[in-house]
Amino acid sequence: MHILTEARKRGEKAHTLNNALTSYGLATAIKEYGAKEVRGAIFDLWNDNHPERLTKKIELASELMKGLPYSNNIAFISNTLERFELINLTSLEKGI
Repeated sequence: MHILTEARKRGEKAHTLNNALTSYGLATAIKEYGAKEVRGAIFDLWNDNHPERLTKKIELASELMKGLPYSNNIAFISNTLERFELINLTSLEKGI
């Protein structure tokens, strides 16, 4: 609900709803499967010519999650994707 509320503050357009849904999906997948696995799956299934697009989506997810108990740790996801380290909920709670 927090992500949806924060996205709604940015406007009422369908684009903000899409951002909210994408952000929620990325955050949930990374917490469950780890950043390396999620990145690999995305690039295996879709074109990996523009990795900066995925990075921007992850940054937006991080922005929309600010204020949640684990939101400070979400900021590490973008850097971790570049280093290909496995992230799970336990490591997020520990603050990596």
